[in-house]
Order: sequence, then structure tokens, then C-alpha cells
Amino acid sequence: MIGAGIFALPYALAQRAGGWTPLIILGIGLALLPLVFTFSRLSQMFDETGGPILYAEEAFGPTQGFAVGWLQFLSVAASTAANANALSDYLLGSKAGGTSELVHAIGTLSFLLLVLGLNFMPAKQTARFLVLASIAKLVPLVAIAVLAVPYLADAIANPAAAESWDPGQAILLACYAMIGFEGMLTMAGEARNPKRDMPRALVSMFLVCTMVYALVAAAYVATVYAPGKVDSAPIATMASAMLGPIGGMVALFAVGASILGNLVLVVLGNSRRLYAMQQQGNLPTWFGAIHQGSRIPGNAVLAVGVFVIALALSGGFVVLAVLSVAARLVVYLACAAALPVVRRRRGLPVTAVEKVAVGLSITLCGWLALQSSVENWRGLALALGVGLALRQLTRRAGAMTT
Repeated sequence: MIGAGIFALPYALAQRAGGWTPLIILGIGLALLPLVFTFSRLSQMFDETGGPILYAEEAFGPTQGFAVGWLQFLSVAASTAANANALSDYLLGSKAGGTSELVHAIGTLSFLLLVLGLNFMPAKQTARFLVLASIAKLVPLVAIAVLAVPYLADAIANPAAAESWDPGQAILLACYAMIGFEGMLTMAGEARNPKRDMPRALVSMFLVCTMVYALVAAAYVATVYAPGKVDSAPIATMASAMLGPIGGMVALFAVGASILGNLVLVVLGNSRRLYAMQQQGNLPTWFGAIHQGSRIPGNAVLAVGVFVIALALSGGFVVLAVLSVAARLVVYLACAAALPVVRRRRGLPVTAVEKVAVGLSITLCGWLALQSSVENWRGLALALGVGLALRQLTRRAGAMTT
């Protein structure tokens, strides 16, 4: 879950919310807890590949399940493209126009090709890489947050001013940092005991990430944030200010490991999402081809890679991040509404706690949806229409074959 959000967002959030940045992150984390709980309850009832696709399909039917999967695919692809841009910003030192658009594009493309290569390995080898990437990113990140604690008292007493006060946009960007917790559920079919392990991992991971994000954002606002000063690599800037050039290099190492690991993970999940939709007969059989050597859905991996590269080269971090949030909110609304329906269909009671969690989740997602622009919703509607048309053509072709 800790990918590019915490590395790219502190400056973008501080621009819009100033000293309120860490409180907004904590507030969003608390507000999303009922939704996380809802997903954890759903994950206890499924052990197949698909996650939200399966939840929506069982509750509302195959068309709705496909729509959820397609929007989730678009959201994850947009966030992957946004994170690839953030990685270029950091590792190529793009500050205040210091790197040309061509160099930035070449760097973004190179990183995504590396991610694609790592996803063509067998799943066990990819998982080992992700474990190493998680260790490499967490140790420096937590150390930076701890070292910034002495600065926090002054930051609370003298909160930084926002460059252009825009709390609505700040909330959406904070949501971008917090969403994605449900990604692991898509790969339940490749886990040993998903009904037991997924709920535990989901809640504990989300709580830890919320605290880490809030601490790091508070440290950034307290140490180096200055209204009007462009900063495309905020964590590296903060580490350099506190620890000198060595600190900056350590931060860059953490950034590279974190974002690269995140990119590998989300491409892994998104390819399985396409595979799950194909297995349900909603996409052409080409997407379901399994590579005999590595046992991975190689064509689905390739399709995800090509689509993400196209998105990454077409837009910057903030635009893609906001687009990702808008699509994901629809997925969350559908899954929250699915929980009581699925439980009743399986003859299980819907507890009072579950009812409250579902109600709070739907209310929050609905309110957040109102914060997105009309242009975002138009774009999503068009993309959803393309997906439904592809599904219809696939089903017609299947019917003609049979």
C-alpha cells in the first residue's frame, strides 16, 4: 500500500492545506475504517481470484460485477501511471523544470518496462522481490519520521499557511494515498488461506499505513515546506535538510524501492483482474492465456503494461491521482452495498456492526464522489461504456461460436 503517495503527496497536500495536512490524513484514515472493515468481512467469504469483481457479481449480477472490475482496472492503471511519473520526478531530479519533458518521459517508460519484466517472472519470485522492497522502503521512511519529531512542537504552535487553500482537493489527494488497500483481495486465489489471512492483513496494514503517512506528512510540513517553493521530491528534500546529502541519498533509495515495489504489485493485481474478467466470459480468451513455464497470465500482464505506459505518458501525477480516486469510489460504493446482499444470499445474518459500517461507508463514498469534477465523471462514463461494449462483443462472439 505504501507506494508513491507518501513520497509525492506531502508537498501537493501542503500547498492546499498547509499545517492541516497531517490532520486531514488522519481524518481520512479514520473515516475509511468502516469501509476497510466492510472489505475485511467480504474477504472472509471468498477464496477465488477477483476480489471486488466477485463481490459485486454475486450481489448484483454479472454485468455489475464486470463494471466494478473494469472501473477498478481503470483506477489502478491511472494510479500506476501516476506513481511512475512520481518515480521519474524523484530519481531524475525533476525540480522546477530542471529535467526536460523528453528525459522525464524516457525515464518513466524505462521504469515501467522494468516493472513489466518483473511481472513476467513466476509469482513466487515476484513475491520475494516485493518483500525485499517493503523492508527497504519502511526502514528509512520510519527513521525519517522519528528524526522529525523534535520539529513537530513548533509546527503545531506555528502552523504553515497553505499556498492556495483548497480543502476539497486536499481531501481527494489524501484519499489517493489511502486507497488501494483492497488490491491484495484480487489475488486471493493465489494465497494459501485467504479467508483467514486476508482480513487480518487488510486491517493491520491500513492502520499502520495511516500512522506512517500522517507522521511523515507532519514532519515535512514542520521541517522544509514553504509556500510558493516548488518541490517535486518532498521526502528527499526533508531528509537532506535534516541529515545532509547522505540523508537525501537514503531517502532516494527508499523512494526507489517503495514506488518500484508498488508498481510491481499493482501491475500484478491488475493483470489478475483482467484474467478474472476473462474467466467469467467478459473479455476475449486472449486475456486468459497462461504461460506454460511461469504459470502467469502473460497476455493480461502485457495488456496492463501497454495501457499503463500510454496513460503515464499522457498526464502528470495530480491529474492521474484524482482520476484514480473517482473510479475507485464507484468500486467502493458497490462493494459496501454488496456486503449485506451476499451475506443474506448465503443464509448468514447481517450484524448491527456490519449495518453501521455499510451505512457509514456509503455515506462517505457518496460525499467524496461529490468532490470530483464533472469532467472526471464524464471521462469515467466514457471509459465504462467502452468496457461494456467490449464485454458485449465478447459475449456475442462466444454465442456465435457455440
